[in-house]
Amino acid sequence: MIRTIIQAPNALLSTVAREVVMADFGSGLVERVALDLAETLRSDRNGLALAAPQIGYSVRMIAVRHGELIEVMLNPVICQRKKPLWMAERCLSVARGKKAVRRWRARRIRVEYQSEFGHDIKRGASDTEA
Repeated sequence: MIRTIIQAPNALLSTVAREVVMADFGSGLVERVALDLAETLRSDRNGLALAAPQIGYSVRMIAVRHGELIEVMLNPVICQRKKPLWMAERCLSVARGKKAVRRWRARRIRVEYQSEFGHDIKRGASDTEA
């Protein structure tokens, strides 16, 4: 379901989300959040990524756009950062993505996460995917 994107300064956006655990797979939570993240991100052509708290779920899940494909990551951890740079980017939770936010970003990262099917994955990302 396409969800409303929560806007700053909502407290949910600054609260540490809980880790997704094995019990969440059988409860329907992972499937529901994954579908809502993907559909909500797909509905906004300007969005590159979306975190579960941005649509009202306080769990560690994100959806990332790779062209037409949307990948859902559970419990993502950035384990390596290279080439930090100061840049402006748009956030869908700040002025509905119409205002740039300046922040430190890495040009390349290495991330570890679980797929929505529970598989452990490690991969690199660069530029806008980082």
